[in-house]
Amino acid sequence: PGPASEKDLYQGERNSDGQPHGKGFCISTTSSYIGSRICKYVGHWVCGKKEGMGTLVYANGDEYTGEFKDGVRDGRGVYVCKESGERYEGYFVADVAQGKGTLTKKNGDVFNGNFAFGKKHGHGKYQYFNGDEYEGEYYEGLYLNGVFKFASSGEIMKIKADVDKLKRLISRSSSSDSRSSSSSR
Repeated sequence: PGPASEKDLYQGERNSDGQPHGKGFCISTTSSYIGSRICKYVGHWVCGKKEGMGTLVYANGDEYTGEFKDGVRDGRGVYVCKESGERYEGYFVADVAQGKGTLTKKNGDVFNGNFAFGKKHGHGKYQYFNGDEYEGEYYEGLYLNGVFKFASSGEIMKIKADVDKLKRLISRSSSSDSRSSSSSR
């Protein structure tokens, strides 16, 4: 839920203007063609916006516990995706994974490293459930320069990618995604 509004159910402390301010609990209901969706937030508020520590349970069952700033995830927190079973623990900026963090997948894979705009970016280590691992640099979620170790054979493979080629590949992929999404509207 965003700022508490007239249609939201809010219980907790308020400021002199009647806005949620201090500790409080909010249940927000939104309706659409697929039915009603309910989100719940328990935590701190400042002038009607989530601010400081809190827990937000999304309509789809995902859950975030951590810091909020100006109504969005910002600071250290833990986000758990109910559908995929993925768990991210680390830093958020303006509602997106940014900075150091750890992503744990349902199958046991673990990535520990840097994120930028929600993607693995910069230095990190990815440990696969089967014991394989990659350690090195990432560029927008892709391997850049590093070492891949195969657990079963002990083989080591060095990876060195061309950043300019990656940028062109990502640019083409992004433009084809936007063309296909605009044609499907």
